[in-house]
Amino acid sequence: MAHATSSILHQLRWNDEGVVIVTPEDHDRFGVKLHRAIEVLQQADHADEFKRQLNLLLCVLARWLKDRSDIERAFLTHRDGVLAFVVVRASCEYNDDFEDALSSLDFSVANDADLDKIKMDAITLPPASESAISSFLAPGFVIEYIGHGDRSGSHSAGE
Repeated sequence: MAHATSSILHQLRWNDEGVVIVTPEDHDRFGVKLHRAIEVLQQADHADEFKRQLNLLLCVLARWLKDRSDIERAFLTHRDGVLAFVVVRASCEYNDDFEDALSSLDFSVANDADLDKIKMDAITLPPASESAISSFLAPGFVIEYIGHGDRSGSHSAGE
């Protein structure tokens, strides 16, 4: 028998048949196969690490955006099973320096050992209408980066 320190889980018991009996604080017991219990505990551990890495990513992206005058808006959302950093340019013209800087950011995030649980794609958009931008953003998970306080609050997809 093992006692967990979590405020949700009260007790774990397992038997020789590979079944784990979970007893939460409300004492509503349930059984689960041992390999599934291990997967759930590993996912919980990964969730804490992912949260830490997501906070780090938010800081990395904010630092990259800080002094950029060539960006109108920027969002973090998810697309196709990965995070997406959607950057709306201030100008329609192609800019080699901007594209190189964004590619460098994308590459550094992908290869940063401290962000190994994060999968992210960077997407550049020209200046566009709210509905066009919204088509690139996932409803329910959108973080808009606000610059020097001169832009309005968070964007919600579908606005």
